[in-house]
Amino acid sequence: MPGLPTLYEPQCADELMSWWVKDYSNDFIDSAHVQTSYAYPSNPRNKCDIVFSSDGIWPSHKTEVLPEWAIEFKKIVFVGDNGKNNDYGPSKLLSPFLKDRSLSHDVLKLKNEEIARKKAVIGYGFNYDLDSLKIALGKFPEHVDRIKNAMKVCKNAGMPNNQLNMNYLLEISDFIIQKREVTGPLQSIEFKNAWRHPLGGNGIVFGWEIF
Repeated sequence: MPGLPTLYEPQCADELMSWWVKDYSNDFIDSAHVQTSYAYPSNPRNKCDIVFSSDGIWPSHKTEVLPEWAIEFKKIVFVGDNGKNNDYGPSKLLSPFLKDRSLSHDVLKLKNEEIARKKAVIGYGFNYDLDSLKIALGKFPEHVDRIKNAMKVCKNAGMPNNQLNMNYLLEISDFIIQKREVTGPLQSIEFKNAWRHPLGGNGIVFGWEIF
């Protein structure tokens, strides 16, 4: 069923920027200065998830200026749409290998590209515990199987209070990513009650700016 947990990253980036331009149009001098799937200069077949300028400075055939921001976007998941365990969250965040298309790999990719004046990587994901999943059971009784699957994953995680919480992973990730000395400190903000999907609820958006 539709909802943030099931959206692929490019679709989420499109939805995010469409909402931003529509609801906060004063943030942009020109809405044409907002693009998703923006081609990297060194390899046009490779796309950056989000590139935008809020200051009116944008490349054209007359100028060689750079856009203001280039952002790579990553979804980190602990459970699949069926509620069963997903083991790819840590590798999607930290893997050094190109094949995994990780956020950590995007840090180095953006660092080495003349694509924008400012650069960042942003990730998002949902946190789970037995209390939040009990709320999901009340809201989505028709999806009891997938919610109970997620409860089993929480119990098997071996973490305090049966939590699958992104902050445990981010603490390690911030240490590793900052060892490269190309980013600022981790920035994060939590959100609550995103219940368009039975495996929604509470989560976190996080990111690092790249120098």
